[in-house]
Amino acid sequence: MLTPLSAAARPMDGFPGHGSYDPSGFRRSGSPEDDPETPTLSVSFEASTIRSDRVAVATIDCAGAHPEEVQCHPVTPGFEIQLLDERVVQDGLIIVGMRIHRRIGAIRRLCLVRFSVRGVSAVASITVLH
Repeated sequence: MLTPLSAAARPMDGFPGHGSYDPSGFRRSGSPEDDPETPTLSVSFEASTIRSDRVAVATIDCAGAHPEEVQCHPVTPGFEIQLLDERVVQDGLIIVGMRIHRRIGAIRRLCLVRFSVRGVSAVASITVLH
């Protein structure tokens, strides 16, 4: 026999959301939403494609961060990144320059770059040609 729809729609004991509906779904304790001190980080490149060894410019949005706190490294194998010392803050955004070098033998493709500031990180992508 099938359970009536009204009984199946009720929350069960021992599960999150028991007694009230939580539209956000299940949340882990200790998530960034629970800690107002944890900054959020978003990153974007100014161009979608560059040539190897040319300067790429990235814009980083992280409230309260300082330019010298920015770190980055390639996630995609076959690439090396040199973060330039010249960095600036403009309208609350950190603007950094970097040289992305495609190693010999690496095919031209999308390079994923992980940026980290104050313990949080974000990934941005850029296509690196020969």
